[in-house]
Amino acid sequence: MPAVFACRECGYKSKVKDELIGKKIKCPKCQAVGAVGGGKKPKREPQESDDPLSDLTSVNLRRFDDVEPDEDDEDFWETEEEEEVKPKKPRKPGDLPPLSSGVKAATAAFVVVSLMIIGGLAAVIIPSIDWDAIAAEAEGKQAEDEEADG
Repeated sequence: MPAVFACRECGYKSKVKDELIGKKIKCPKCQAVGAVGGGKKPKREPQESDDPLSDLTSVNLRRFDDVEPDEDDEDFWETEEEEEVKPKKPRKPGDLPPLSSGVKAATAAFVVVSLMIIGGLAAVIIPSIDWDAIAAEAEGKQAEDEEADG
């Protein structure tokens, strides 16, 4: 399997010659130094010491380098002030959360379309009604009621 170089700084990946396996080379993209890997590593049998919870005190602290800040580095010594988090007011059972702008826009669009449909139906139905016949029928019923009463 061909050797692979994967830069830890910029993420650049490339196949390289097998002779470079285990050696450090410069990344052609960002010039950071990194080691060349040899493709897949052979699997090994898990051992009892592989369990990270088996012994939490067995950490080798010498493996970690101490980092000394530059004296000129002002940002290192500055601490960011945390914003005060305001506690949320408890909601009453009938309270609803505020609507998002998307929900408001969808509701407005629904109302506009509904009014257009109702207006279109009214424009078609109202002119087709025979208002004279309705008025004559109402006058006839009114006359019959007056005769029955009188």
